[in-house]
Amino acid sequence: MTRYGLSLLLLLLSSCVLAEVAVEGRIKFQHIENNELSDTNLSTNFARLLLKADLPLSNNSLFYLETIAAYDSSFAQGKYSFEHNEFDLHQGYLSVTSPNHAIKLGRQVWSVADQRLLGKREGTNVRRRFDGVMYQNNVLNQLQINAYHGYAVASKTGVFDDKYLSSERITGVYFSTAELLLHSMWYRDTTAENNESRHTIEAQYRKELGRFSSTFHVAHQTGIVKSEHTKAWFAQFSGLYSFANLKFGPTLSYATGGEAGHEDGYFRSLYAKAPYYSEAGIFSTTNIKHIGAKLQAQLTDKFDISLDMRRLFRVNEQGDIFGPGRSLFIANEQLKGAKIADTYSLTTQYLYTKKISFELITSYINMSNRANLEKDQSFFVEAMLHFAY
Repeated sequence: MTRYGLSLLLLLLSSCVLAEVAVEGRIKFQHIENNELSDTNLSTNFARLLLKADLPLSNNSLFYLETIAAYDSSFAQGKYSFEHNEFDLHQGYLSVTSPNHAIKLGRQVWSVADQRLLGKREGTNVRRRFDGVMYQNNVLNQLQINAYHGYAVASKTGVFDDKYLSSERITGVYFSTAELLLHSMWYRDTTAENNESRHTIEAQYRKELGRFSSTFHVAHQTGIVKSEHTKAWFAQFSGLYSFANLKFGPTLSYATGGEAGHEDGYFRSLYAKAPYYSEAGIFSTTNIKHIGAKLQAQLTDKFDISLDMRRLFRVNEQGDIFGPGRSLFIANEQLKGAKIADTYSLTTQYLYTKKISFELITSYINMSNRANLEKDQSFFVEAMLHFAY
């Protein structure tokens, strides 16, 4: 960030007496028992603090400001990191609204429906951001049209040093109603080492029939990576049946990809050049299919709990699979259809007041013995604290 940008930030902070200020904090501990890449265990502590402020400019415009300080105990040194950032501008954009239109201009984290766009996974301390513009148009109060264009922001580790990358840009548009989402996105990275262009189209459909609700999600991607034509696609289904204060239902997904015209060609991941979705629990790849179940319980008006259980299988023989964190790795010599792991994720949420909430996420992974690893368990604990005033 330039000196001009820093001066602007300080000026905006000085006007916070007129703003609504919020603070979001998160503490996370991660332990990986098996780490084939270095054959050592890995325990890491993470922490993140976001300071947010809405700075009104007029009745229909404001400047949204969000700063970040992120800590990674395993960080040694380096220029870039998605986990460690001493202090920087996380988001900062001008928002102008009217009854049927809205526009955001500046640095922002983009979302499509309930999915965060182009993020590695929600678990990273520093979310992926873009310097660009997002336009929204509400049509007849039923159809919403959104269009966006921007440049990726390099996540550096120092103080006010995050800058946009002119070589990495994205353009997209999506249409959404209460039940249907249609989305098209074009991603380009023109650096010599990557030379990448991908186009993704996706559809998501939600339907409620009495006590049963369901969600269908499909995505298809084509692209060119270093002169190689690639393709990938993804499909997921989830359903929930409600009775009393409980919701229970199945989840299924299938995701695959490779060189165009070669079913078992070298796997090119659809993730993370597509919208953020959790197609295989907390595994960050698409060379996976799963079958599972989800249980949600509203215990009180302030406390709820959910359990997500999944069994993961390999789709293609080719293609490495990386699990949670940055080091858990499953070698690619496994057979197509082989069981990879069982995953369990328990989430508890407690609303202390209207402005203070707690969320605790505990995840457990039991690796398959067919992964040929000496140790076969990984355990993750993630705790997040949210409050605003």
